[in-house]
Amino acid sequence: MNTVYKLLIFSCCLFCTTACYTQKKNTPSKHKIAKPTYAGEAYKESISPNFMLVSVSIIKGTCTNTGKQSMIKVLIKKTIQQGSSITNPLISGTEKCLSINNTLKQKLPQNKKSAHKESITLLVKEKLTQDMSNTAYEIVEIQR
Repeated sequence: MNTVYKLLIFSCCLFCTTACYTQKKNTPSKHKIAKPTYAGEAYKESISPNFMLVSVSIIKGTCTNTGKQSMIKVLIKKTIQQGSSITNPLISGTEKCLSINNTLKQKLPQNKKSAHKESITLLVKEKLTQDMSNTAYEIVEIQR
């Protein structure tokens, strides 16, 4: 009976030491966590809701004047970035009339021939009209 106890204790000690040894061997000492990387510059800065950053060129054309602000007709070349809550995004290759206040209108290129070829980046805010059925776009900032 005494030898059975000794054999049982010896086997338990042997089992525990091998289990501890394998656990220490498999666990790495330091974990390296990879930082997430994002593709493109669109993720570097977020843009506010209802705002879009678009590349446009000014074209000749008439737009209906809606009071205090004047309108300008542009050709949308590319939508660079858009915020959330945009109901009608500006599509590349379409012509749109954008409202612009007089102080920003002075910053636009005055020569119509060069303005058509030149690409301008605009920060545009999407608004709903008073009857809530149409979308109006207002130029907030002009970037070159």
